Amino acid sequence: MSSAAPALGDLRWVALAGGALLAVLVPLGTGNVEVAVAIASVVAVAACVWRRPATVVHAVIVITFITVPASVPDGIRVGGLFVYFHECALVAAVIYAGYRLRSAGTLRRRMMVSPAAIAFAVFVMSLVVAAAHGVVSGLAIRDITYDVRPAVALAGAVFVAAVIVGIGEVGRYVPALLFTLSVSAFAMFVSSVTGFALAGREEAAQLYTVTGRLVAGGSDAHRLLTSTTPLALAVTLIAVAMLLVGAGRTKLISALLIPAVVVDFFSFSRNVFLGLAIMFVVVLVAAALNGMLTRVVVRISVTVAVLAAALGLAFVGASALGAGQWAQSQVSGYSHRVLAGLDQSTQAVDSSTQDRRQENRYLTESVGDKEIVGNGLGFRYKPPMGAADEFAANDGQLYAHNYYGWLRTKTGLLGLVAFIGVLAICILPVVIRRWRDGPSIAVAATTAGLAAVIAVSPMPNDHGGSIVFGCLLGYAIARYARGQTQKGPQTAPVAIRTGAAW
Repeated sequence: MSSAAPALGDLRWVALAGGALLAVLVPLGTGNVEVAVAIASVVAVAACVWRRPATVVHAVIVITFITVPASVPDGIRVGGLFVYFHECALVAAVIYAGYRLRSAGTLRRRMMVSPAAIAFAVFVMSLVVAAAHGVVSGLAIRDITYDVRPAVALAGAVFVAAVIVGIGEVGRYVPALLFTLSVSAFAMFVSSVTGFALAGREEAAQLYTVTGRLVAGGSDAHRLLTSTTPLALAVTLIAVAMLLVGAGRTKLISALLIPAVVVDFFSFSRNVFLGLAIMFVVVLVAAALNGMLTRVVVRISVTVAVLAAALGLAFVGASALGAGQWAQSQVSGYSHRVLAGLDQSTQAVDSSTQDRRQENRYLTESVGDKEIVGNGLGFRYKPPMGAADEFAANDGQLYAHNYYGWLRTKTGLLGLVAFIGVLAICILPVVIRRWRDGPSIAVAATTAGLAAVIAVSPMPNDHGGSIVFGCLLGYAIARYARGQTQKGPQTAPVAIRTGAAW
């Protein structure tokens, strides 16, 4: 009896394996190990997506946000363009989300006409106008591309998140989120203890004056800013907010919160306190409007007490394990850079604060007579600074820490007002009591907290931050599409089904 012909699926797997082996061996043969590793990683992701298309969203979470050693590449150069791996994964996720949305006719129509979707579309159009303005004005295409890429990632994340939330598959991707945060927190802990180099920025956890003098005392601690930093900040805000409003499963939320707080701690960033403060205000306002103020205040008190006890136990445990000096350095660094850095007198001489204020002056002055439509994307709003090979002398002319000021000078009032409109439409339903379920209040409060943070740290213009911010905006689009009343288990996401309605 003759053997059966191989199935088409088997032939495809053979072709994929052979092509992958050849693609990896050729770079290895020429000594280009980084290219070989990159190709192998892409093939592995492609194989997973081939078998399970939903895996592409897991890939976006892990590839974009996980902290890796400094030797691991985050992209590959194609011609004159450097392509990040997470951008490729995000494109695949957009395709997957589009495919899933095709079968959700009613949801698709509601999403397209939702107030949040319309507001975001207006904002996107303002960016398109600004990009066209940059081209017509003769600005460098490379500079325009530099400004456009985070905006494209933001839009892609909005679309993917809106679809995932709308079709009720949020819970499916929580394991990838937990894995990414846990691995990253552990990697940062190891780096802090041993000095092992990680991808990202590492600098002393200290504040300096413009002349290089220490502001609030020295410390041996080092702050670590990695690709996980923006994700951890958002998870911290939304997890704390959900605990305060009594939404979701406490064990799962706590499991996400712990590694996120560890990542936040090693960032030694004042942005965490800024975001938390605004988030608390929104939660308290929502609680007061819904007759839950006393309960939320009690939960805030308990949360602070538990956090203080946990930090104390961690310090005692570190001392017992012989890491007392290391723990003392971390506490000292946090005290000198973060807590002391919140004081107005410290900010008056802190070089990082002064640099941002100087940026704001350049942003204001660069608007000129183009208040309505701005100067266009790709506009270099400030002169080069420092050595010729430093960031401030090159791409730093395009980059600004104040996202609102960046929008004003590049897109004018058209883009700035459009973006503020998006934020308002995502937050106001909680204030006017249209959205009373716990998860929606938590997401709105987190959006408000990050809206304050982007005045000093431009998440929508950063590679990972743009995806984080886009997910929050995408939630609002899906929430509007579901309407005022919560839908049944077949459409509502896991996080909503387990949330408490006020």
